[in-house]
Amino acid sequence: MASRSPFSLKGIAAAAILVPVAVLGLTEVQQRLFQKGGASLALINAERAAQDALAKVAANDLAAKLARQRTELLAQQERLAEEQRQETENRLAEERAALIAKQEKLAQQQRAEAEAKLAMEKAALIAEQERLAEQQRIEAEARLAAERAALIAEQEKIAAQQRLAAEAKLAEERAALIREQETLAEAKLAEEKAKLVAEQKKIAEQQLAKIEAELAEQKAALIAEQEKLAEAQRAEAERKRAAEQERLVREQERAAEQERAAAKAKEEADRARLLAEQERIAKEKRAEIEAALAAEKAKVLAKEQSTSSVKVAAVAKTNPSSAGDDALFQAVEQGELTTLQRFLKAGGDPNIKNNRGEPLLTKAAWRGQYILASQLIDAGADVNATDSRGRAPLMHASIGGHTDLVRLLLSAEANPDSKARDGKTPLMASSWNNYEEIAQALITAGADLNAQDNNGRSALFYAISDGHASVARLLGQNGADTAIRDLEGNTLANLAKEKGINLE
Repeated sequence: MASRSPFSLKGIAAAAILVPVAVLGLTEVQQRLFQKGGASLALINAERAAQDALAKVAANDLAAKLARQRTELLAQQERLAEEQRQETENRLAEERAALIAKQEKLAQQQRAEAEAKLAMEKAALIAEQERLAEQQRIEAEARLAAERAALIAEQEKIAAQQRLAAEAKLAEERAALIREQETLAEAKLAEEKAKLVAEQKKIAEQQLAKIEAELAEQKAALIAEQEKLAEAQRAEAERKRAAEQERLVREQERAAEQERAAAKAKEEADRARLLAEQERIAKEKRAEIEAALAAEKAKVLAKEQSTSSVKVAAVAKTNPSSAGDDALFQAVEQGELTTLQRFLKAGGDPNIKNNRGEPLLTKAAWRGQYILASQLIDAGADVNATDSRGRAPLMHASIGGHTDLVRLLLSAEANPDSKARDGKTPLMASSWNNYEEIAQALITAGADLNAQDNNGRSALFYAISDGHASVARLLGQNGADTAIRDLEGNTLANLAKEKGINLE
């Protein structure tokens, strides 16, 4: 509301009335009346001015109150919006956690089903092998029994033939002897007949006793021969049975050896395939690097030299052994390929270390800078150079989970068994971080599965202690020793039982 001026229209009108009165020369009474009316008008104007001032103050107060209410309303709206956002984030976090739990449960169920299926197939295979072995044993026993029966029948037939032949021979000899005796008796004189008859009788009795004795001896010898033959047959049957069993055992061993040879051949084929795949990936990566280098080179030609790169190049020219202890290493960490290329082009040492004893290649490996690491390796960087803790670039790449960098370093003949000062190896790092693909690459490269750190723990110890069942099974399937004890006397069997991991 606009404020009124003290010189309002009504005030001006009152003044205009007073002036003519005085000018016209009215009477004193008339002048007082006019003056009183003018005073009343002035009073009314003053009251109206005061009311206008009060109205202005009230309007200002109302405007301030409205401003405060607006501020409070805005604050309340912001508070409500923040509460709603917080509730939305909490709800999304709960839904995300539920989804992750559901996915983990599903993955666990799938693993359990796969393990159950493998166990069923293994049990079925064992049952089939046992059935085949039992069937072979039954067939061998039946064949041995048939051979034994045939041999016994043959022996009995031979014995019967021998007995009949002996009896026939004895009968013939007896008949011949009797005929000879009769001939002698007829030829002798009649006077000797009685003597001859007595002698013949005596001789006949002696011969009969002798024949009976010979028959008894032959019968005893025949029985002994039959017993000996039966014993020999039993021994032969036992020998054949033992030979058959030994043949079966040799066949089983030969089959097992063939299976082991096939498994080894498959493993060699898988290893060769994996190496070929790694070489293919390395070639592809190298082609990508070369393409990226060409693109980067084109960009470098189009851009102006940056202040940091110029500074590093200048330092490299003056003192290549200590170039850019801050700027260069920071550029490598941040993946500034141009800075590194200018440093190397200016004659910089690819094996330079910072004041903490860290080589450039270690920084690139730790940060996963594949292209920069490839550039350093091509420039002659030592892939087995260690930092102050004895860690090689392969150790840092394994800890960081950079699979492609691990393969690059291994293809550049990095030592897969390089140990840090605490005795830990890259395979241990991939095991406690659950990097199964890196562990497989290291195993394929010939990493020692049973290497122990300063606490006596192997890679399998770390995989089991952190509950990484898939990496633990990978190590076990490739021949990791499950009988190792650490310096505290802990065994892998107890640790696996505690973590619920099956090492078979």
